[in-house]
Formats: sequence, C-alpha cells, structure tokens
Amino acid sequence: MIIALVVVAVVVLAGAGVTVWLLTRDGGTSSSASEPGAGRPAQPPGAGLPTAGGVPSAPETAPATTPPGESGTGSGDEAALLATAQDYTDAVNNSDEATATELTCSKANAGAMYDALAGEGTAVVGDALVTGQQATVDITVEGGSGKSIPLPFQYRDGAWCVAV
Repeated sequence: MIIALVVVAVVVLAGAGVTVWLLTRDGGTSSSASEPGAGRPAQPPGAGLPTAGGVPSAPETAPATTPPGESGTGSGDEAALLATAQDYTDAVNNSDEATATELTCSKANAGAMYDALAGEGTAVVGDALVTGQQATVDITVEGGSGKSIPLPFQYRDGAWCVAV
C-alpha cells in the first residue's frame, strides 16, 4: 500500500514538472531584456566604425514599414494591422469560423490559432512588428503561460490578412 502511494506521488510530481517545463520553455526564440542589444535592431558589420575620412559611418536604416501603394509613416499601417489582428482574435474568441476564415490570406480555413483556441481561451492582441509586406502580431492567451505567440500577417490586395 505504501509503495503504491509513493509511486503515485512520483508520477504526479513528474507530471507537474513536465507541465511546468512545457509552459515556461521558450524554445530559444526570445531574448532577455538584459542581453546586450536586446530590443534594438541588429547593426550591419562595420556600422558606426570610422571611415577613411575619420567620420563614423551611419548605420543602415530599417526598411520602410509602409506597404507598397500606401503613403505615410507606417503608423496608420500598423493601426490597420492591429485592427485586423483584433478582428481575427475576436472571431477566435467568439468561435466565429466564417469571420476567421475570411481574415486569412488563403480564405480556405480559419487557421491554426482558430483550431487551437476557439472556445478554449481568450486571445489578446499585443505588439506588432511590420517589415514591408509582412508582419507579426504578438498574441497572448489569458490564463495561459503568459508568453506571447507571434501571429504572422501579410499585406495583400491593399489589406492585411492572417498568413496561416
């Protein structure tokens, strides 16, 4: 009887340990804010070093965030992206498969996020990163591990769509 209780306790503790590990691992894809250069764009080799004239070279600028055919500084583009992300997460949160499908680029299915979360949790829109015609928006599931999941988007036919 005591041996059975010990075996059960070991199995429960091992399961809890695996669960904690799965919920807290990041797969090596995120960087800590304390790491050098974290949060700053990468500089090309030699950027900021003195040139032949003794003047430091200027770092290259990041590509424009405004998709082709649009004007402005990119802030309106990010607003449109975040609005699309919010519409998609609302569709996922409300189990609205038709709307989620319409917001995907393929228009063939509602996407992996819908399949995984519809009716199971509440997705919340976070920060966006726009690079030309592609972007990611961080999505966090309330009550989950607290880690954000980058949801990919593409700019097609004058609008943002979920690229999954």
